[in-house]
Amino acid sequence: MRVEAFLCDAATVREGLLNILGAGVTRIWRESFPSIMNVDLAIMITLMPVEAKGPHRLRVVIQNEDGGSLAELDGEFGVGALPVHALKPGEPLATPMVLNLRQIPILKEGVYSVELLIDSQLAKSLPFVAALPMNQATPA
Repeated sequence: MRVEAFLCDAATVREGLLNILGAGVTRIWRESFPSIMNVDLAIMITLMPVEAKGPHRLRVVIQNEDGGSLAELDGEFGVGALPVHALKPGEPLATPMVLNLRQIPILKEGVYSVELLIDSQLAKSLPFVAALPMNQATPA
């Protein structure tokens, strides 16, 4: 199983394709805090045929620098039933998805991360910084 994921300005899935705008967000600028994340999480999970036979559990945890949870999303995913003739032997199966993180609250400036766990195993960690514009930055 291979997992690619990005925080981005916007993302959609259409006809099995993952369309991403502004991928690779690592810094979220806000005029004041508390605020909201206002980003999407674009995920592409590539499964080998043996991994695609059943459902998998996806858990996404947004946490602060101390590991405290701001929000958690949890659900199942799979590739569904495909006609046998649709795949070549050993062909990997791409599973694109988009999760809306726009309304997740960010209480203050700091370092945060989005943790993706698949079947209770850490698959990807996406750190990001929430900050005020440079002319408003809080002194260290």
